[in-house]
Amino acid sequence: FENAAPVKDPKAPLKPADWGTICSNPFQCREFVLDSGVKRSGKYSLRTSPVRDPKDGIEYAFITKTANFPVNAGTDCIYSIWLRADKDNTPVDIALLEAEYKGQGTYVERVNVGRDWKQYHLKCRLHSGINIVYAGFKVYTGTVWADDASYKEISE
Repeated sequence: FENAAPVKDPKAPLKPADWGTICSNPFQCREFVLDSGVKRSGKYSLRTSPVRDPKDGIEYAFITKTANFPVNAGTDCIYSIWLRADKDNTPVDIALLEAEYKGQGTYVERVNVGRDWKQYHLKCRLHSGINIVYAGFKVYTGTVWADDASYKEISE
């Protein structure tokens, strides 16, 4: 999360380059910004939080995702990311998903994030039909910070 996306308004909050969101509600998300105050390493972390419906107060979960990237089909891999939250036991789904939408793979693990930085790993074997993926995490409630995300293909 060291690179900010270009902005037209210099007063606008910085957003990470090569990351985006998938929101399933008309309100989008409350926060999806680079944070220089709370970070594990480097200049920034990514601060995320879901929006609340102004009428009933329900928080709407959303997915934070990388840009699509190519992978070697049929390989073992590890997606890892450092996370922390404003409250202990904050549910977050870490995920690696196929980007071609052929129904070949969604790899997800629910983790409970606490107030201290912790590295989470999602280890999986990619389906033989997967060539392009994106990685990310789903925020359900509260504020979640992310830093130092990585993807690595491994051999065992």
